[in-house]
Amino acid sequence: MRREEIKELCGQWMRDMRAVPLGTRLRLLLFKNFRIRLVSVVVALGAWAYVQIRTDQVVVDLSVPIQFSLAENYTARAFTTNGQPIQAVSLSIVCGRRDRDVLRDVDYAVLIDLTGESENILSSLELKEGEQVTYVGPGHQTGRYQLRRIEPQRIRVEIDRSVRKNLFVEPVISGSPAEGYEITKTNVNPTAVMVRGPSRVLQDVISIKTDPIAVDGLSKTFQGKMRLDLSTLAAAAVDQTTVDVTIGINLKPVQSRFSGIVISALNKPSRDVSITVAPPTATVTLQAHQEQMSGVTPDAIAAYIDARFLTSGSFTLPVRVVPPAGCTLVGAEPGTVTVTVKSFIGE
Repeated sequence: MRREEIKELCGQWMRDMRAVPLGTRLRLLLFKNFRIRLVSVVVALGAWAYVQIRTDQVVVDLSVPIQFSLAENYTARAFTTNGQPIQAVSLSIVCGRRDRDVLRDVDYAVLIDLTGESENILSSLELKEGEQVTYVGPGHQTGRYQLRRIEPQRIRVEIDRSVRKNLFVEPVISGSPAEGYEITKTNVNPTAVMVRGPSRVLQDVISIKTDPIAVDGLSKTFQGKMRLDLSTLAAAAVDQTTVDVTIGINLKPVQSRFSGIVISALNKPSRDVSITVAPPTATVTLQAHQEQMSGVTPDAIAAYIDARFLTSGSFTLPVRVVPPAGCTLVGAEPGTVTVTVKSFIGE
């Protein structure tokens, strides 16, 4: 049928309808072929509902922790198949838009039953819906969600015996104190903690580190609680997670050199001998805090050799130094001298 004929028929139908009274037109519209019209309405509503359901769905991503059911005194760790440690599995769930804000991570569980396993490595365990991955949310929501994706689908599982081991605590210090200051001591309480974990992980470990302790720019002692760093001890747990740390920060001592310090001969064997020291003086280096060092003079420094039990002749003896109170001896130059002893008897 050509376009012109269709237009002519439509126009004729419109003219005929205008000639029919309004009430008659409504009756024809509503009740003529009623069953066909009713079926059409039902089909239309069904199609509308289907489209609404299909187009009103969204995908929600959940992060669900991996849990293990194990025999007593055993522990397990999960890895990707290429060896990266993982703690959780990603699930993609299809649900209605209205359920998007209702669905939570805790509505699903990833539970791997290993109660029949001893020390073992499962290199490629497949996670399946209804087995390891299950819906555990409210019962009235069952059937409203569709699991579309599990990532990763396969994981590596290491099953190991759980052991306890005492590890020394190693404080980790980051940065440097303020200029002119230094770290003089580091104390940790307790000095060791008990750690529980896989024997494969703990067998070669002797210490556990703290989180970094920043001392940048500090000019006084640091005291505080620091967390223990378990990142290098996979699947391990500690009896306590923090320790008390004290880092002593004090003024950095200065060093000063004092030259021309006369070397005395102490404890002469008798009055009838003469003792010559060569060289006769020494240069002494001392260390102390600035306030203490500022009051030190060469006269306060004693340098000597011990001439006790010497007889006539030449000897090489060490130079000994008594520093002033509050000072520390760094060194003396020369460290040894030549001592010549002469007796007056018989001259």
